[in-house]
Amino acid sequence: MDFFRIKPRLSRYISFFLALIPIIALANDDNKSLLKDSPYSVAVDLGVAKPANIGNSTTFPLGYSTFSYSPGSNDVYTSISGISLNKTFAIAPLYRLQVGLSYHYVSRMNVNGNLAQGISPPYYQSSYSFRISSSQYLAEAELHRQFYDRYFPYIYLGVGVASNSAYDYSTAVPAYLTVTPNYSNRTTNSFTYSLGIGVDYFIAPKVSLGLGYRFIDLGKVGLGAGIIRNTPLGAKLTQSNLYLNTLLAQINYFM
Repeated sequence: MDFFRIKPRLSRYISFFLALIPIIALANDDNKSLLKDSPYSVAVDLGVAKPANIGNSTTFPLGYSTFSYSPGSNDVYTSISGISLNKTFAIAPLYRLQVGLSYHYVSRMNVNGNLAQGISPPYYQSSYSFRISSSQYLAEAELHRQFYDRYFPYIYLGVGVASNSAYDYSTAVPAYLTVTPNYSNRTTNSFTYSLGIGVDYFIAPKVSLGLGYRFIDLGKVGLGAGIIRNTPLGAKLTQSNLYLNTLLAQINYFM
C-alpha cells in the first residue's frame, strides 16, 4: 500500500487531535512544577504503523495436492490511535515516573500473497488476500528526564493483551477450475508488549505535546481452520508474532 493512501483515513484522527489543542487556553502561563501539582493526566495519541513481518509462508499437503502460500511485498502502512489514563510520580529532582493504562486500535492491514497449488510441478498459480486489525490493552510505564524546563525525553515499556482479528479471506482461484481451501475469520487474544523512546514538550503548565517511536509485538494472529466443501481442515494461515514499527504523536492534559 502506498504511504499516501492512508492520508484520507488519518484526516479524521488528525482533525480530532488538533481540536484538542485549544484546551491550552485553560492553563495559565506560570512555571510551577507539574511533577507535584498535576500528578494525573489523560493522553490521546495517533500515528502511523508499518508491519515488519506481515503474513507467513505456509506449505502443506492435502490428499494428492500441495498448497503453498507466500506473502507478497511488505509495503503496508496503517493508522494507530489510542487513549490512556496516567499517574505521575516525582522520583528525583529531574526525573519522573509515569504509569497508566491504555487502549490502542491498529486499523486494517491488508495481507496479499501468492498461492501455488497442484498435484505436481508446475503448480497452478493464483493470489490470495485477507485483513488484520488489532485492539491493544496495556499497562504502561515511562521514565522521564527533564531538560530546559519544558523538555522531557523518556523511555517507554508497555505489556498487556492484544485482541488480533484476521478476516475476509479471498482467493482468485476460480471455483470451476479447481478446489481450494477457504478460511474462516478468527480473533486471537495474545500477550503483547511495546518498547519505545520519545520526548514530551510542555506548551503550557498543564498541556504537553509528544512525539515517539514504538516497537510493538502484537503476538499471534491468523485465520481460522481451512474449509473445503463444508469439510473443516487442520490447516491454518497463522503467524506466531506480528511486529509493528510505529511513529506516534500525543497530546497530554494534566489535571
